[in-house]
Formats: sequence, C-alpha cells, structure tokens
Amino acid sequence: MNLLTSLLALFNIGFFGNLVARLTGANVSILLFCGLLFMGATPVQVAGIMATYLVFIKLVVFTQGNRLSFKNFQIFRGWILWAAIAVSVAALFVYPFGALTLFLMIFLLELTVRLGARVPEPLRIPMKTRIIYILIGSALMTGGIALTTVIPPVAYMYAGTAVALLMCLFFWWIGNDRTRLNGAWDSIILSMFLLTGLFGFDFSEWLMDMHREETTRSHLTENLPLVVIPSFFIAMLVSNLLFNIFPISGIVMVIFGALCIRLFGFYVGSGRGRMSLVALGFTVLAVICVLLVNPQLTGFNNYFDNMASSTASFSWSSISSLFH
Repeated sequence: MNLLTSLLALFNIGFFGNLVARLTGANVSILLFCGLLFMGATPVQVAGIMATYLVFIKLVVFTQGNRLSFKNFQIFRGWILWAAIAVSVAALFVYPFGALTLFLMIFLLELTVRLGARVPEPLRIPMKTRIIYILIGSALMTGGIALTTVIPPVAYMYAGTAVALLMCLFFWWIGNDRTRLNGAWDSIILSMFLLTGLFGFDFSEWLMDMHREETTRSHLTENLPLVVIPSFFIAMLVSNLLFNIFPISGIVMVIFGALCIRLFGFYVGSGRGRMSLVALGFTVLAVICVLLVNPQLTGFNNYFDNMASSTASFSWSSISSLFH
C-alpha cells in the first residue's frame, strides 16, 4: 500500500470503528479486530497493532473532558519533568521506541494518579494488591501476544471470532442476573487480559458497566482503570523487547480513533448492570461479516510499518547489536 491507501484503510478502521461504537455501544476492540482481519493482518500484526492502540487510546478516553496539563502534574513537576523530556528527546536518536514509551509513561503515570484520586476511599484497593493485579494482567497479556507468533492464521481467525461471539453471549448472560459469579468476578476480569493480548479484545468498558449486586471484596471493578492502564503499557513494552513488536500503524489508527472521540465522544453505559442488546447485536454483526467474507490473513502491507522497518529502529535487538 502507498501512503494514501494506507491512511484510508486505517481511517476506515480507527475512525468508523469508534464511531459505530459511539452510536451503538458495540465493543470497539472487537470492531477493530474485525477491521484488521478484513485487511488481511496476520495474528502478530493484529496483536501488535491492538496492543499499541489500546495503550494510547486509554490516554485519550480518560482525558476526554479532563485534559492533562503540565501545570497540574503531580509526579513529574519542575526539573523532574524537564529531565524526563530531555532523556526522551536524546533517546529518540538511538532508540525511538524507548523515547516514545518514556514520554508516554509520563502521561500515563499522571493519569493513573488522577484516576486513583477519583475512587472513593472505601472502594480503593491497597497498593500491594493493585501491583499484584498489574503483574498478573501484564503477564497474561504478554503471554497472549506470544501465542500469536505460533498460531496459524486460519486457526487464529476462527478462534478469535468464536471467542468474540462467546464473550457477547457471556455478557448477555451475566447481565441478566447481577448476582451471577460474584465470588469469581475478580478472577474473571483478570483472565480477560489473556484475550487482550491474544486478540486485542478490551472488555473494560463493558466490565465497568456490569455492576454486581454485591460489591466484590477487592473492588477491582471500581479500580479497573488503575490496573488496565499500567498492564497494557507493560505488555506493549515487553512485547517490543521480546518480539520486536511495535507497529506504527497502531499509532496512526489511534490518531483517527482519537479524532472520532474528540468530535463525538465515547459511549457510556447505563450503569444498570445489564447489557444493551443493540451493543451486542452490532458486535455480533461485525463478527458475522468476517466469517462471511473469510479473509485471507496474508499480511497487512501498509506504508507506515514498511517505512518504520526500513528507516528507523524500533527494536531493542537492533540497538544492542550496535555494541557488538
């Protein structure tokens, strides 16, 4: 693909995927997954693009209406902020991915602090418990990304679509009774990080809308953004270090998704603990379209990833080779 066709493809996936999700409540990550399959993306490409997309788009979603300003930073203030920016700029000429992740980490840490302050004191989980959840979530997500390196494309497509349909059925079932699986709710939430790494499925918005009748003991649902954001970031970082995965196309898709969110906002659930049949219906429809088209996953050959691989180093292995 040349520059124009690559932009058009990523615009269709990122912008219109978020627009459909905004209007219907459909799971945007499943819509994007289906869009990438339509473009013939391989399992590794899907996992890499979605991992990159999810990290950056969380920054967009959680700052919608609550803009982060350097003046209001609580951790990176004064000389600490300028030192971090200076290191990021210096690293840009040696290890672009490291520079980008360091700069992103500044905003994600500040965002996490701000989100944590919004959680009522009685509902906050202890820092030690939160760290354990983050380690589990990031490990499961990284493991899911690792699996994409060995799964055959055809099996991956059918497994992903089957899981998407089963998850829609699960959320419909769990939404019909707010007492179902109360005791196992935290374990269920954590297990979904494996699906996030494997297929790029992010169910955090749906999960936060599925309020249980009895609040779980650790209040993970109420603190979910504080676990999701660092888990996604760590998994993205580790996947680059281990598997050299960092598609620039994921960032371009974020730009179009962010444009849609800034223009039209994002879908907010009813908070009643029940799933919207419209949201489920449009999500299922997207999956069915993939099955009907049956795309061949031979690779998403786009301008941005080709340019990055030929002009800039975004992998740690290529940086370490400079010292041998």
